Amino acid sequence: MGDTEKRLVIFLILSVAIVYLFTTFSQPPQRPPAPPPATAPAPSVTAPETTQPTPELTTPAPETPPPAQTITIETPLYRAQLTSAGGVLTRWELKRYTETVNGTDPVVLFPPIDVAPAVMPLSLVVPGGDPAVNRAIYRVEGGDARLTKAHPSARVRFVADLAAPNGNGRPIHVEKELV
Repeated sequence: MGDTEKRLVIFLILSVAIVYLFTTFSQPPQRPPAPPPATAPAPSVTAPETTQPTPELTTPAPETPPPAQTITIETPLYRAQLTSAGGVLTRWELKRYTETVNGTDPVVLFPPIDVAPAVMPLSLVVPGGDPAVNRAIYRVEGGDARLTKAHPSARVRFVADLAAPNGNGRPIHVEKELV
């Protein structure tokens, strides 16, 4: 076997090893689904003997998160869309290239797909495997931007304050800033 053939074999072995290691270690750890919370039987309540008026108890309505916001960054070369739901990239298209030779549809490098935010570009992996950082609705500082030579940069910031995992420890403060 010649020197060139040995190098080719070594190259192929290393390439396969790199691809295997990348696919093995780039995926976030999978957690088993959490068991449903145990519900305790409701205690029986007896009516009071007296006719005293009882004050009405009101429970505050649970806060509904704001709807997810879509931010579009556009340049002469590409159009990118980000969402405040997880602060992730949802679409990236090249404006100067089309799917076909005479087509008008731009090449979409990352089309919108229905997957968990934890596997989308710009998602976070937190030690301990808490996926809440990718399900949260982030506050957005900044917004849509059209970049040109006269205005070559923009800043978009995603900020979220999340409860501590499992109710233990300190809350998590997450900031993602894209320039």
